[in-house]
Amino acid sequence: TSNGRNAVINQLKMISMFLSTLEGAIGKSVLDGLVPVFNQIVGHTDWGQDDAILEAMLTCAQKSLQCLIHPGMEARPLLPILVNSYKIRPHPAALTLLRQLVLLCVHDMEEEIGSVFGEISGHSLRGFESCQKFGNNLSDLAELLEAYLGLLAQICKKTALMLQVPDQIPQMLRC
Repeated sequence: TSNGRNAVINQLKMISMFLSTLEGAIGKSVLDGLVPVFNQIVGHTDWGQDDAILEAMLTCAQKSLQCLIHPGMEARPLLPILVNSYKIRPHPAALTLLRQLVLLCVHDMEEEIGSVFGEISGHSLRGFESCQKFGNNLSDLAELLEAYLGLLAQICKKTALMLQVPDQIPQMLRC
């Protein structure tokens, strides 16, 4: 229902505001409590495909990173949520979250983030390609494409993750 949807969005926004005020060790505990909620959202037939709910959830996840003392170790539970969410419904906020994870965590979890990047990048490139193949305009995916290119720019600046997916590089350059 619309009321349930709005309640979920409002709760996630309130949690995001709460996360903005947190410091120190409590951040990990809060994230541990949020992970099952995020999994429920991604697994829900309607909410997992609702852009507003996904944006609120992914923004909340991004805010949680700022509260972690050791994001490189403590943020691992977000990776499968990020991949599953993106495969169900590609959303620019997922790419923004991955970009933040690259910034904060790539040195601690390079292999895991490399794997997530490979999956998400491949999914994005296939989507962009099929959009063009069926005569649709990529401008319909402008926000997603902009977030994807921002992610690629961040990766080029900070790490060699692109080299883990050499087969995707020609397609990346065509974007």
